[in-house]
Amino acid sequence: MKNYDAKPGANGVKVITWELAPGDTAQPYEPEWNEAATGSVQFSGTFGGAVVGLRQSNDGAEWWRVFLEDGNTFAGEDDARNFCTTDFKSAARYLRPNIFGGLAYAITVTMVLRG
Repeated sequence: MKNYDAKPGANGVKVITWELAPGDTAQPYEPEWNEAATGSVQFSGTFGGAVVGLRQSNDGAEWWRVFLEDGNTFAGEDDARNFCTTDFKSAARYLRPNIFGGLAYAITVTMVLRG
């Protein structure tokens, strides 16, 4: 499991960052009671054909897609900028990024949570 770095940000937000490469599985982050009412996640780096998304779980074993504020799911794909960001809502116990496909990627995942 690839661990995250969690730091407090301005105005009471929490900033969680993972640095992921092929073969890495992201360590789940367990938000405190007031952190995950709404959030934003940003994927940046070299995608190398990888598809990225965010998953949620209440038991740490079964993982499901996180939904955007408009009710749709998301995944960012390699593009000319190698960057995507989106807002989401989740009340799940655990959150973690999910990356699949691609052979040579180095992706930084930055998640910001607000209560």
